Amino acid sequence: MRYDVNSINTKRALAESVKNLVNKNYPIRKITVKLITDNCSVSRNTFYYHFESINDLILWILHDEMYSRMNSFDESDSRAFRDFIVSYLAENQKFLRETYQYLGYVDFHRNYVKELIPLVDKHIRHEAQLSNLELNESFVSFLSYFFADQVGSLYVMQFHNPGSYSEQTVRKSLEMIFDISIPYMLKEQDTIGRDL
Repeated sequence: MRYDVNSINTKRALAESVKNLVNKNYPIRKITVKLITDNCSVSRNTFYYHFESINDLILWILHDEMYSRMNSFDESDSRAFRDFIVSYLAENQKFLRETYQYLGYVDFHRNYVKELIPLVDKHIRHEAQLSNLELNESFVSFLSYFFADQVGSLYVMQFHNPGSYSEQTVRKSLEMIFDISIPYMLKEQDTIGRDL
């Protein structure tokens, strides 16, 4: 158990090092393993023990900071989930924008959406349970990907067109997804999901 805690702490120190460098205006593509390890006082071997590359570390940061935290929310509290998405975006704009530029649209969107699918799936199942609906598993898979993609697009929208981003628009869009669209599509699953 102690080993696992030390391992996580080391990974988080490396992650914090990258984020600190980005906040000091280093583009990720110019950050080296040496810069990362010097910034958090660990050896190069330690970095490579935990990560194969800087790309691997960046993806781990997205997983650790977003998915792990979002997964801790109770599926009945979609508001907490939405608030986290909005606040994480606001607090980490510089890092996320730099990550987006580093990974590119396709990889950033794919990795972010991949992390959201199980969370949206959990919410969909909770909504169905509240309404006593039997679920068509193919339809649940479709909805989970579709709505995870919509949430992911809210993030990506900001990087494509930063001037169009507003916290209020993101909040309203998330409310529409979780409070209106998902419940509606679940109630209409026999009609909408017939061909899935």
